[in-house]
Amino acid sequence: MEFERDVEATLIREAKRRGGLALKVGYDGLPDRLVLLPGGCVFFAEVKRRDGRTSKLQDVWIERLRRLGFQVYVPKTKDAVKALFTRGGDAL
Repeated sequence: MEFERDVEATLIREAKRRGGLALKVGYDGLPDRLVLLPGGCVFFAEVKRRDGRTSKLQDVWIERLRRLGFQVYVPKTKDAVKALFTRGGDAL
């Protein structure tokens, strides 16, 4: 079983491999990481373990961010993180 910290470490590593950042966000309910990639690609990631669930406050923030036009992802495995960075080719 993958731990949440392992999934988060993969997110950070994948962002760095692409010349970007995965900044820790420290505001209640906001997703864990703000990912900034070259070319102005910006998205939020709320990292969870495979059986993890978002809280009600996190759900509110995720919906609010999406209404503002931001991409928000909730990867639960290292493979999901890797797919996030490869899905859509140039999008990420």
